[in-house]
Amino acid sequence: MVTNNFLYDLFGRITEKKTTLASRPDFPMATNYVYDSLNRVTDEYYPAQYGMGNSPRKNINHTFDQVGRRSSLKVDNVNYASSFVYNNLDQVTSVKIGPAGANQITEQYDYNLQSGNLQNQKVLRGSATLLDLSYQYQQCSCSTGGSGQITGITDNLNRNKDRLYEYDKLSRLKKVTGGLNQTWSQGYTYDRFGNRLSVTALGFEALRVQDQATSNKKERDKIIDDVVPKSSLLTKDVLLEKVADLSILNRETENESKPSPLDPNKQSEQTSTSVNLTTPGTPFDFDGDSKADYSTWNRSVSSVPVGTWTIKNSQTGQNSSTQLGASGNQIAPADYDGDGKTDIAIWNPNNGLWTIKKSSDGSTFTRSFGQKGDAIVPADYDGDGKADVAVWRPSSGEWYITRSSDNSWYVVTFGGQQFGDVPIVGDYDGDGSADITVWRPTGGTWYVYILTSATNQVLQFQWGIPGDLPVASDYDGDHKTDLAVWRPSTGVWYVLPSTTWQYYAVTFGGLQFGDIPVSADYDGDGKEDIAVYRPSTGVWYITQSSNGQVTSSQYGTSNDIAVPSAYRRRSSAPNNQNKEIPRDGHATLAFDATSNRITTTGFEYDLAGNQTRAMQKDGSALRFQYDAAGRMVKVKADNGTTIATYTYGIGRERVVSQDGDENSTNLTYYAVEGGSVISEYSEGAGQVLTWVKNYIYLGGSLLATQTKNGSGETVQFNHADQLGTRIVTDPGTGTSFEQNTLPFGTSLDSESTGSTNRRFTTYDRSASTGLDYANNRYYDSQQGRFATVDPIKMGSVKILSPQTLNLYAYVTNDPINKVDPSGLDGTPPRYSTIYTTFPTLGGHSGGTGTSIPNWLGSFLTGILGNLFGGGHSYAGTFGTPTYFGNLTRQPQPFPLRRPFQEQELLPMCPRHQHYLALATYQYSRNFR
Repeated sequence: MVTNNFLYDLFGRITEKKTTLASRPDFPMATNYVYDSLNRVTDEYYPAQYGMGNSPRKNINHTFDQVGRRSSLKVDNVNYASSFVYNNLDQVTSVKIGPAGANQITEQYDYNLQSGNLQNQKVLRGSATLLDLSYQYQQCSCSTGGSGQITGITDNLNRNKDRLYEYDKLSRLKKVTGGLNQTWSQGYTYDRFGNRLSVTALGFEALRVQDQATSNKKERDKIIDDVVPKSSLLTKDVLLEKVADLSILNRETENESKPSPLDPNKQSEQTSTSVNLTTPGTPFDFDGDSKADYSTWNRSVSSVPVGTWTIKNSQTGQNSSTQLGASGNQIAPADYDGDGKTDIAIWNPNNGLWTIKKSSDGSTFTRSFGQKGDAIVPADYDGDGKADVAVWRPSSGEWYITRSSDNSWYVVTFGGQQFGDVPIVGDYDGDGSADITVWRPTGGTWYVYILTSATNQVLQFQWGIPGDLPVASDYDGDHKTDLAVWRPSTGVWYVLPSTTWQYYAVTFGGLQFGDIPVSADYDGDGKEDIAVYRPSTGVWYITQSSNGQVTSSQYGTSNDIAVPSAYRRRSSAPNNQNKEIPRDGHATLAFDATSNRITTTGFEYDLAGNQTRAMQKDGSALRFQYDAAGRMVKVKADNGTTIATYTYGIGRERVVSQDGDENSTNLTYYAVEGGSVISEYSEGAGQVLTWVKNYIYLGGSLLATQTKNGSGETVQFNHADQLGTRIVTDPGTGTSFEQNTLPFGTSLDSESTGSTNRRFTTYDRSASTGLDYANNRYYDSQQGRFATVDPIKMGSVKILSPQTLNLYAYVTNDPINKVDPSGLDGTPPRYSTIYTTFPTLGGHSGGTGTSIPNWLGSFLTGILGNLFGGGHSYAGTFGTPTYFGNLTRQPQPFPLRRPFQEQELLPMCPRHQHYLALATYQYSRNFR
């Protein structure tokens, strides 16, 4: 049992809220408030930090300027947010986060003067930029089914993280594309009632790149190689902006009868007609017969062990298998011993360890070279007939290359992920040595750094468009790497032979089949054959350059990587295992048209519409139990084993969670204020509560966390994008990490360098169940919807938006532009302002105004609130008056909502200005 006690001052304002658990009476969780003469909370005192000395209480101090705008937030007299700068629309354009010093953070925001929408946001630590996002929006148009939605986000630090968004006529998200070069996409379909029917995923993840914010010069240059002396380091810096323009565009008139690879709209014609490794012999020829062999590497659990190489001998047709590598490794096949046969090799990105099995004598050797975030680019750079171990560091553009001839190594700076460059190694001048090359998708430009003993020069060519995949190889047999791109959207290969400089086009494969290009010399004529591998079926399709015949052969499974695809890349730091982008939820679901409940086999509901069984992405199932108030109280495995138990206090506030079965001691206790958790506690011996964590908020946005660390605490600051925490910084160590998800909440680990429990918007994600706690109900990112109907039922429906009639749907299927912090209904976009300073319409505790009928108050506050961009409405019991407050400039960023007409109004949260029981709140177009 949970008891809540409230104290008030003479003006009816709450001065204390105390929560006491009957089972833990000696550990009350009390929050106290102090007000100024304008009824604004100036000080909050958080609950006692039990287990920390004399159980101190944190003081959160708020100050305001003369016109009522926030000017600072301090915790125990330490600045957490200060130096607020506003524009003429009272939008925050700059704010400093954290105490003064070298690790203080500056957040900057730039807005469109006409629309007021956010155009750019930056997170800076000194001169280092940790986040730099630019936003593009949909223009108002009746034909597009909506207006003002975000259509694109540009990550100016790493273009691999760019996003493009498309919406249907009902403003629902239908497609998201990731990466400057359209590396991956997710597609969504819905029925007319707003139920998500399907999710499709195409494309491949990028490597998790090193956190640039944490890397100083010393760490950035670290190569894990203790054998090579530092004196052997040779540095060459190349400025791409100064290269000569040797564009081949002027040659286009010689090929007027054929489609141009620079024009994506022209139809291609079917013609009959370096690999990125530069080594003697034939790449991917494991038996030495000068023909590339069918070869795969198993990357996940199946009928064969993870890391199994399976190779079909092109001479005998016999299969051979060798186990080398583990899940998460990258394959690095090349001829490292110079015997004319490709050696199997793997690289561990976690520790930079190369493991190479020589084909010459069967021995295995290892070498540490590179670090997490690097892209492997082995090739014969010194021309001695042996592949050299090499990596490219996208975060700095540095190529670290070893010399097999003398075991030394050197560095060349060329390209970088800030340009979205893709590394493409090849011998472009035919001198027998590999040349460093990058392809820049923005203009389809190739930058080739010719490495010779006499002179080093940079050549620039333009070939391809954004969305193409570079497939440079020797297609004409002159021992020079030819420029070539494959256009996945149409399946067209555009090849520019170095012998004639007259290109040709071949349509072969396509993104719609999930094909991966695997060009190699399969027929042994010294020319690369155009080829694709289809992972879904394991079939290889090859156009032989010797006779133009098309062959197909099944070799591999969906768990396998086609070895010849090892170095085919679409982004700056792609995963060379061609790891598919995770699908953002269940592939398909079916629904009942009258209740919007899922009817797919494995899903079940009770009579109240609460989901009682749900399928997981791994094929297992979870079962849910509810109390009489419709609150989820247990999560069980399908065999009946309890995974988690929840206890609630006032309204729907969760006050205790227990991970594990009924006997588990893994309990977490929560102090909740205004629907937000402000403190967490664990339970020690003798049922003693011990403080674990505090959450500090700036308006409605999570600003910082304080976590117990021995006898002290660790402070981390949260920096949000338009949805929730994107960057987390630590002022004590000067480090940071980034977390990212797909639109409906699936974790995107390839773009993350860390994570918190607040992974998706403001929700608390359970590591044991995968569910997100949304304050009033639970959200399932795999379903892309809530497990139960909206507790306020028709109170969340907006009659002018029929999609809101679906009480299970998450923010009417627009997760890019809306958030739902309370789990009650979707909220307006957050990207207009970062902190509420507009006057808020609607009653509040201690406010003054004229009493008007409820229906008129709701109508006026809704209309005028939309006009002023920050209004909220109050839905109360019929006959209960709504107060139309004076238009002051004091910030009151949250609405008032009465969830159930039959329930008595409970005290209001003084900071958030809304009722404590089941009340909803929203970000009123702000980040901060």
